[in-house]
Amino acid sequence: MDEGKFVGVQPATGTEKDNLNLQENNLKKEVKMEKTKVLFVCYANIDRSPTAEQMYSNHPDLETKSAGIASFATVPVSAELVQWADVILTMDEEQKQFIKKMFPDIISNKTIDSLGIINIYTRMHPKLQDMIRTLVDEWLRENLKISPLRGGGKSKTLVK
Repeated sequence: MDEGKFVGVQPATGTEKDNLNLQENNLKKEVKMEKTKVLFVCYANIDRSPTAEQMYSNHPDLETKSAGIASFATVPVSAELVQWADVILTMDEEQKQFIKKMFPDIISNKTIDSLGIINIYTRMHPKLQDMIRTLVDEWLRENLKISPLRGGGKSKTLVK
C-alpha cells in the first residue's frame, strides 16, 4: 500500500485486525437472509412432489419439503407442514383447492399456487424433472426474484 495516500492513518495492529474481522463476520451473519420454505404437494407424495423436493433441496435460497393430500400419502399434508411453509406449490388445481379448504386459517398469509403438472410420470423421470424445472424456475423468477435451479426451457403459464 502506498502510505503517502493516507496521511495520518496508521495500519491496524494484529488485535485491531482481529476485531475488524470479528465485526465483519458478525455483520455477514446478521445480513444472511433466511431461506424461503417451499412445500411441494401432489396427491400421494410418491412421484411429483418428492421429485420437486429432491431437485430443489440444495438450492441456496430454498428449504424444501413435500407432502400429499391422500390419506395414504407417504407424507400426508398436515397443519404443521402448511404452517412451516412460506410458499406452497401444488402439482395441480385439486391439491390447491384441498389445502385451501382444509387449512383456511393457516393459508391466509401464505402464497399458494398450482403448477399444472399432471400425474403421468414416475419419480425422477427426466420428463417430469424437465417440467418441474421449467415451471418452478419460472415461478421463482417471477414471484420471489430467486435465481433458477439451472437453465430454463420453454415458458408455461401457471394456473393461479
